[in-house]
Amino acid sequence: MPSIVLLRATAIPGTPGRVVLVVGNRGHARTEIVRSIFELKRAYADSPHALPRAGWGYPVTSVIAEGTLLVAGAELWSAFDGDIHTASGGAIPSEAPAADAAQPYLAGRILYRRAEGELFETAFYRRLSYPDLSFRDIDARDLALNYCGSDVRAEAPDDDAG
Repeated sequence: MPSIVLLRATAIPGTPGRVVLVVGNRGHARTEIVRSIFELKRAYADSPHALPRAGWGYPVTSVIAEGTLLVAGAELWSAFDGDIHTASGGAIPSEAPAADAAQPYLAGRILYRRAEGELFETAFYRRLSYPDLSFRDIDARDLALNYCGSDVRAEAPDDDAG
């Protein structure tokens, strides 16, 4: 079964900051990207979090083009800049914010199709880790927002990044 996974997500500090994503197909067959949606935001660690959806208040972007094919074992590198129209100006600080301050988070959803037509989704919600500037920390209350290869049966997510 194909499985699109987030291999790495790294921040480049600045205003706006930049996020470099590496996703890979760790399955045994080719997959086709149906939709991708990502957001870079600031949130408090102890507040409720949700996966990105267009129109929910944070700017979202679709970095991986619809129709992109990934053969088994392939990796795809993509990058996007933080949105300058947010309250934070899309900034990614080079030093960790105070523990009680809003933290940088990266959230994403990737909807993809197997060769036989089945739809799957991979999603993640990660906090920026300092000093290595990688989005790898998963808060305990966000565990359910991180999954790989979830079978999408009846309907695709209603998100639209563009």
